[in-house]
Amino acid sequence: MNAEVYKENSTGIGLKTCNSIIENHQEYLSIDSMDKQFTLQIHLPLSNDAAL
Repeated sequence: MNAEVYKENSTGIGLKTCNSIIENHQEYLSIDSMDKQFTLQIHLPLSNDAAL
């Protein structure tokens, strides 16, 4: 998907919402961009123990 087209049709709320959910689990996401491409990594716990 072309990032520029996506940006034009986006509300801009999706990534912020994802980040809020992830941060509520004391984890994080990372974004790396290079040459109009990006990589999104979501870091979550392996067990449900973190939610307790």
